[in-house]
Amino acid sequence: MKVYPLFLAVVCTLSLASCDKDKIREKDFTYWGEYEHDDQVRTDGMYVRLDEDSLVSDIIILYQNGLIYHSGCSREWLRTTLSEFCDMDDRRSQHQKWGAFIIEGMCFNYQSFQYRAGGQLSDLHVWKYEGILESDSSFTITKVTRHSGEVRDVNESYFFIPLENKPDSNCVLLEELGAP
Repeated sequence: MKVYPLFLAVVCTLSLASCDKDKIREKDFTYWGEYEHDDQVRTDGMYVRLDEDSLVSDIIILYQNGLIYHSGCSREWLRTTLSEFCDMDDRRSQHQKWGAFIIEGMCFNYQSFQYRAGGQLSDLHVWKYEGILESDSSFTITKVTRHSGEVRDVNESYFFIPLENKPDSNCVLLEELGAP
């Protein structure tokens, strides 16, 4: 009869000791490590989306290791965006804004993390984005699926800008998941 409490204690200890890697993978983060770089997209700069006033509304940075950084830029001029990379440096230690992408034919898909509330790992959810590659330097996001299953059709076009000082992909996902 003493075996059961010991077994239960071991199971609880192992559960408490589970690492963030397992918590991340439990979030349906399935694109990690799936991207195989073969020049379908450019990774030596960033992609920007402009609003109707030609101000940058979003940036996306793609990395050869399959990581993606996606951030809104609250309508900044392109020059400001290029020099400051929006809020990227402040977000390296957070899951939000980081994700992974895959390319299948002309389909460009990615997953990124969004916090629901509180900013804790337990509040983290995966959003899925689907799009179409138009060339190696432009793509359009056509659908966003929230963690709740809500699907939204969008038409968000991004174009490429080369960068001499592109920020590296060091972030919390690499620390927790390791290289793909």
